[in-house]
Amino acid sequence: MRTSNVSLKRHLEAILQRYGRRDFVQSDPISVPHGYSGRQNRELAGFVAAMLAFGNVKSMLPAIRSVFAFLGRSPASALLAASDEQIRMGVRGIRYRWVDEGDLANLLMGLRAVLLRDGSLEPSFASGMPVGASTVQSGLAAMFTQVRAGVPAAALERYGTRYLLPDGASKGASKRGHLFLRWMIRKDEIDFGLWESACAGQLTIPLDTHVARISRYLGLSDRKTADLRMAREITDRLRELDPGDPVKYDFALSRLGILKACPSRPVKETCKPCPLRPACRYWAS
Repeated sequence: MRTSNVSLKRHLEAILQRYGRRDFVQSDPISVPHGYSGRQNRELAGFVAAMLAFGNVKSMLPAIRSVFAFLGRSPASALLAASDEQIRMGVRGIRYRWVDEGDLANLLMGLRAVLLRDGSLEPSFASGMPVGASTVQSGLAAMFTQVRAGVPAAALERYGTRYLLPDGASKGASKRGHLFLRWMIRKDEIDFGLWESACAGQLTIPLDTHVARISRYLGLSDRKTADLRMAREITDRLRELDPGDPVKYDFALSRLGILKACPSRPVKETCKPCPLRPACRYWAS
């Protein structure tokens, strides 16, 4: 049975109150841009962190931070002043899963090209946002297109480079792209709210494995494949609860999985104190 919107919102608000706080930022890749001040630095650090936000958080965070080691405390200024060779030297030896130093250099050079031209990634995003757009999908695709344009065509033949800079128009969930947009567009103690070319109500939930699994538990979607259609189904249901900010529960829901507060199989001792238990299809009476 579908949980009523009033009841579901009450349970989700309890999770938001528990986990949607700055205290938990260190368990998330957003901790990297939180370590910098200034719009341009946070935007750059946010994009790189979001593109590397796959796999285990404990493994990804050292990899993300290693990329910024040679850029110092003002990474945007350092990147804009760096030559291609300095970028390649700066990321030499860094590897994270299937992404290697060449892919990371391509990512940084693509970002540098856009920042040198526009000073920000937001104009690229805004160029793809028609008036009255209901979602950010076209803006996301436009942003990736502009960053990819700063990378040599031959480099885009590398799997790792294409993974870091997808075309943005696939049927996949584009989790990492939507994660970055959440950071840039929403505004609270977690998200920065640096951009004004879209509003929180247009965002799509960044669909990681934790959010996909917990959303199935809550009946937000019954899809088995974590694709764009599933992300939209979940976002549409959450939009019923808060039309102006449907993805505000994303950070808190992902904490449940990352911090192992929501196991992949029901465990009485772990699940009993969870505020979502009354809405969970495994436990609701």
